Amino acid sequence: MKNTILQIQDDILQLAGTLCASMNLPRILGQLYALLYINEEPISMDEITDKLNVSKGNVSVNIKILEGWGAVKKVWVKGSRKNYYTANPDIWQIFRERLEEAFKKRMERTAGSLDNIKEKISGMNTSENAKEKHLLDFYKKRLEEIDTFKNKISKILGAVSTLNKFIKED
Repeated sequence: MKNTILQIQDDILQLAGTLCASMNLPRILGQLYALLYINEEPISMDEITDKLNVSKGNVSVNIKILEGWGAVKKVWVKGSRKNYYTANPDIWQIFRERLEEAFKKRMERTAGSLDNIKEKISGMNTSENAKEKHLLDFYKKRLEEIDTFKNKISKILGAVSTLNKFIKED
């Protein structure tokens, strides 16, 4: 069977959708980004809804997410009053920033809970119960390991940002 441009475009859109779905993101998010990524010219909201066969509301919601990530942007097209969009072609930058943001948000959400647990452990008087003391010491050790993990991930993300400077030079 002979491949056509439309079949290849559809394959790319399906691949992007599958990739997003595998990361627990909406399939349409990947397809929308891919559609804009593989088009040289900006695409209107109407064209997007037609090509992806989805509602304007669905496109609008997912465009806003992608704009927030810096993955797409609204552009002005001379002579048209429609909203047009184009993709940020720097996939590495988008991925790196999403990774950093996701980790920071998760760590911020858990930091208060970890601190509360540490305070509870510190405030407990366990000198009379050896088994309880042993268990609390074990918990302290595990919480220290979590802090170490968190610090290592922060360093890795910092290194990734530094490496980005070298990668951009390629």
